[in-house]
Amino acid sequence: MTESKAYWEFPESLKQEILHLELGAMRDGPSYHVWRGIQLALKHLGIPLPDEMYGTVEPNNIINAGDVKQVIIVRKDLNMVLGKESAQVAHASGAFVFSQLRGQKGPNFRVKLTLAEQEWIKHSYSKIVVVVDSEDELKEVEEQARKKGLRVHCIIDSGRTQFHNKPTFTCLSVGPDYSVNIDPVTGGLRLR
Repeated sequence: MTESKAYWEFPESLKQEILHLELGAMRDGPSYHVWRGIQLALKHLGIPLPDEMYGTVEPNNIINAGDVKQVIIVRKDLNMVLGKESAQVAHASGAFVFSQLRGQKGPNFRVKLTLAEQEWIKHSYSKIVVVVDSEDELKEVEEQARKKGLRVHCIIDSGRTQFHNKPTFTCLSVGPDYSVNIDPVTGGLRLR
């Protein structure tokens, strides 16, 4: 039996990644791993794909759906009551979808999701809530996340119920995205 010549013309590193994907497909189901293998093969052949299909992860990193999460960063210094803080976290978590719906008209709404966001919705829906001690720290996290190319959504409360009618930057969301992209920005923050 002869081997498929096209398969073995790939560089050794790509062959190892494809083999890993094939083994993962047998273990975890085909859809994610097969698509990832197709992405790697097309990229190697020089066929361009939109960046959102790759996410912000380098092709050499093999990612599983369980590695996708969203991190919500909350200002601890505001001493929000539990209900208020919960509402702010909920606003932050849904903002990556809801921000795209604003301004759309008609009965059909369209939302563009990255591969990581699709995997998050289909599989893990993992959310991590962490805290910072000030607005300045929250802005610093926002800036770092944006520099890494991560989706960031800032939540500014109108102030009607707790902040004396003063709009207040309460929290922000980073992602959903792959942990390898988010962790360098939020990994050192304290859990809530």
